[in-house]
Amino acid sequence: MAPRKSLTTLKSGVYVGHVMVFGKYSIRLDNQVMVIHCYGCWNASTALQFIEEFKRSAQYIYQSSWAHIVFFDDWVLSTPDCEAPVNDMLKWAVRNKMTHSVRIYREDALKSYQLNRMMDERDNSHVIRHFYTEEEGFNWLAESGYLVEQPRVVA
Repeated sequence: MAPRKSLTTLKSGVYVGHVMVFGKYSIRLDNQVMVIHCYGCWNASTALQFIEEFKRSAQYIYQSSWAHIVFFDDWVLSTPDCEAPVNDMLKWAVRNKMTHSVRIYREDALKSYQLNRMMDERDNSHVIRHFYTEEEGFNWLAESGYLVEQPRVVA
């Protein structure tokens, strides 16, 4: 399987046999919303790079409450050693005024399982919602007071 040509800004890559397996992400800010798109298989190296960039980006918005919306349809899961650091990052985000979290992906039991190991949807420290479409997610954020000027994902 050849790497997807649309993935132009590789943040991390791992060779498995003769195939390059990508772990990539994009982060952008739109008002008080962090818009994140995840791609490929993630290992600890990708997760740690992502966490560093996530925290650096959050510094621009965490003076007041904020939210994030994360697109997982192109994400292929993570190695287990990613779960604890991502969980710690999300706890850090909540301590730094993140109040709403949106996950966008088609129904996938394995993704749901791993994402809930990182931050359980039943966690009551902030509001977490899962939607199948970006329109549903952005509408819910708007209803919650988080308006996004450019709701399309730019990756």
